[in-house]
Amino acid sequence: MKTFLAALGLAVVTGCGASNPHRVDPEEMSAEAHRVEAEREAEQARAEKARYNPAKTEPSPFRDRAAEGDLGEAVALHNPSEEHLRKAQWHDAHASAHEKAARKLETFEDEACAGVPARERGACPLLGPVEQIRDVAGGVAIDLSQKVNAAAAVASMRCHYAYARARGFAKEAAACPLYVRGLEIEQAGAHTIEITAKDPATTAHVRQAAREDAGGAH
Repeated sequence: MKTFLAALGLAVVTGCGASNPHRVDPEEMSAEAHRVEAEREAEQARAEKARYNPAKTEPSPFRDRAAEGDLGEAVALHNPSEEHLRKAQWHDAHASAHEKAARKLETFEDEACAGVPARERGACPLLGPVEQIRDVAGGVAIDLSQKVNAAAAVASMRCHYAYARARGFAKEAAACPLYVRGLEIEQAGAHTIEITAKDPATTAHVRQAAREDAGGAH
């Protein structure tokens, strides 16, 4: 079943709805880069808070009609520097969204690689022995030798994919050319694995890279 990508939660991290200005897509960068962005936003928030001056409270240039009473117009007060607090709140919220995105990527990797030591997650999974590779809608179906444990092979491939995703698919993280953004890796039979994608360019890449990875199997 197509549940692998859903586990990551491909919807952006919004906090409260699709129109939220702090929307962050976990896949747009690595977990480390998300944390760098989070710290940058937090630093901007701290700078804005430092510019707030409670002593700048002064009479508002606008009449506060709601405050009118028997004694006439009450004097409404405002503080121009409160704008910096609003900006700080914006940066804090965006920093939080980047932190959530980083944790989402890391959690996805930990779940996909359960039981696999961190030092081994970057290793390129062996694709084989392969009996044949067939084109299917969106990618390929790989028929493995009956000697191969397909479930274990899928688990290994998903782990490496999650590892590469958490690192933004950087070249040094994705040891295998096959592993690019936007893949679905599923067991489609006792000895068959399907690797598919939604866009044509990635589909073409999958078909070529899978055959190269399997030593030219057809």
